Amino acid sequence: MQVNLLTHLDYGNIPGCTYCSPEVASVGMTEKAAKEAGYELKVGKFPFSASGKAKASGHSDGFVKLIFDAKYGELLEAI
Repeated sequence: MQVNLLTHLDYGNIPGCTYCSPEVASVGMTEKAAKEAGYELKVGKFPFSASGKAKASGHSDGFVKLIFDAKYGELLEAI
């Protein structure tokens, strides 16, 4: 049996990135799209300046941001 992978591919889960300095990457819905879809959100943000590894490497600018569905805890976006 042959399966057409394109019909089973969730394009919303393909990561995107911009090669610049600092680099930017994300995966999932945007926060705006999640709100428009009716999700109640929980947002967590962690600054690299609080990471010992980032400070030791000299790259402490930036952050990680995670957006979850408050009801079920599903990860909706990672930046």
